[in-house]
Amino acid sequence: DDTLVKVNGIRQSDVWYLLEDFQLALATLQTGLEHYLKAVMGDSGLESESSDEEEGEEGESKSERESESEAEDEPGAPGKPKGVSDGDWKVYRAVVLTKQEFDEKFRAMWS
Repeated sequence: DDTLVKVNGIRQSDVWYLLEDFQLALATLQTGLEHYLKAVMGDSGLESESSDEEEGEEGESKSERESESEAEDEPGAPGKPKGVSDGDWKVYRAVVLTKQEFDEKFRAMWS
């Protein structure tokens, strides 16, 4: 918090709003990538955690999606769906993991 103010010249009163904007930008980026990957896959087998929370479980269950996909290097993470290139999947995973880490730190910072 103090680093943002000192290094970037951001007013203390603006920090929360700017971080919230960044959080929304990450969420928008993740959603856009999910739509792109769904189009590449040709079905709706990929759903984000945020859409699961907001819209509820629709279509395939998480275990069905995981059993149909290859194993991912990271424990507990769903594997790359069929039809998605390695590069596209790496970009998607990077955005998802960045958003998760940011969300954890953002909540901890303001709770």
